[in-house]
Amino acid sequence: MKKPVVATPIQTERARLILQFAREARRAFQESCDKTRLDRQKSGGGALTMAEQDLLRAMLVFAAAGLDSLVKQLIRDALRPLAARDRAVQVELETFAARQLRGDVSADESEAASGRKFLAHVLVASTPLLGVTEQYITDLTGESMQSAEQLFKAVKALGIDPPALDLDPVELKKIFEARNQIIHEMDIVLEARKKQARKRRSRTVEQMTDGADYLLAVGDRLITAVEEKLVTPGGATPEAPVLVEVLPKLKKRTLA
Repeated sequence: MKKPVVATPIQTERARLILQFAREARRAFQESCDKTRLDRQKSGGGALTMAEQDLLRAMLVFAAAGLDSLVKQLIRDALRPLAARDRAVQVELETFAARQLRGDVSADESEAASGRKFLAHVLVASTPLLGVTEQYITDLTGESMQSAEQLFKAVKALGIDPPALDLDPVELKKIFEARNQIIHEMDIVLEARKKQARKRRSRTVEQMTDGADYLLAVGDRLITAVEEKLVTPGGATPEAPVLVEVLPKLKKRTLA
């Protein structure tokens, strides 16, 4: 018996489009590299040239940028509806709210001011849940998703357990380190020991393609997981019950 076809939730359409663009870019860089290698093989071949490695580097960088962009788009488009219905999202939201408001009972005046500002945004919102969610979205999308820690934080914010996506922190750390070395250092290693050694790190086809494919596969699995949450019937829960309890208590401390 065939499963019924479920339409893609509107909240993930833009993230899906970003993933498509990232895959197209990854494929274009690979094809350009393969073409130049094939042309060289006709005249003897040899190791990857620096230009070919640059194409592979660009492929990894674009894949990482695509993941960064689609995760942030998912947060902007899907976090609000999920916060209203998904308990796992609400738990992360409550943790964020408590952390932000903790400054109100701190001796540090700058932290206290930050907490009061956060509370003011929440109090003038149409509902406490909406106010906190908007602040949470700003917090989550304000930094680059170019580390395993940031990615795990975003995944949990969307109510998804990282192991459910087969996220490997060791593999992610390795890939993001390579990406950062390329972006921030151009893969340059001026202190190479041998005089004739290349002054840039060598990158292999396998290393760069595997890294790019891994990041894009993570993005695909994340979108699918969010889609499943959005289309699952009967998933609604009361409006963040713990959040509603926490805010009044911290408000009293702030106004005291």
